[in-house]
Amino acid sequence: MTIHITDEMPNTWVRAVVDGIEARGWVVDDAHESAIVITLTPDAAEVLSADRHDRYLVIGWSGDGDAQGVVEWGLSSDGVQVPVLHPLGGTDPAVVAERAHRALTGGRPEPRNLRHAIPYAAATGPCTCQKAYPCGGIVPDADCPEHGNRRAPAMGWHWEANCPPWTGRPRHRPAGAGRRGGVVTTPPRWPTAVVCGSTRHMDLLHAAARAATRLGYAVHMPHLTEVNDRLALELAAMWRALIADAMVVVIVPKPDGSVGDATAGELAYAEELGKPILRWDARREDVVW
Repeated sequence: MTIHITDEMPNTWVRAVVDGIEARGWVVDDAHESAIVITLTPDAAEVLSADRHDRYLVIGWSGDGDAQGVVEWGLSSDGVQVPVLHPLGGTDPAVVAERAHRALTGGRPEPRNLRHAIPYAAATGPCTCQKAYPCGGIVPDADCPEHGNRRAPAMGWHWEANCPPWTGRPRHRPAGAGRRGGVVTTPPRWPTAVVCGSTRHMDLLHAAARAATRLGYAVHMPHLTEVNDRLALELAAMWRALIADAMVVVIVPKPDGSVGDATAGELAYAEELGKPILRWDARREDVVW
């Protein structure tokens, strides 16, 4: 049965979700009190196993009167009729935008507790592994003749929650973008980490940043130790935005093992978004999960 999304969503909530989705590079075709309609790219359609007629991902709000609504999503051919709805989870606009982004890039709003693999060599025979998104790798099948336990080829591994974007996917140049047309490659985008901790202990922040860099992350960390109230508010907002966009968040406790109010708030925000958390372990002098 086709379901029409008709429950009204608050305009300010819609605007905040749209801003978060557009900030992640997606095109919002329409947005109003009944639905947020996101245009599917060819890659997103593939990731979501969309029907050939499906052109949009629609976010709606199922509510009952003044009660808190439940955010859901589904695929649609016209941006209005949604045959199947799925729970998106969360109601905070930043959380909704992040989960929509995960669905569009990874096929599901929340990562599974499994690892993806990037084979170092191209397959020479049939592969039975499930394709992994957005990295473009695989979820290895133990019985796969190419990547299974019997052959055990060399592969790079990462958890699905830390899945980096596939930077080598070719895309067609838009019409008129160049005289020769052809194919261009998406510029590399390294997985990012955001360091959160007290600037009174810059030595610990630098140590954690170095450790995260060694793991392959492009790292954001605080640098200013003295700021006025206005700048402090601006930096707090900036850090929330960086956390929302990061692959992983690095929490750096004080020497006594505690964290301040600001860091505790950033940790809570990261956990609400479902971000993987690394912690600086002073005893090991390294970051740990």
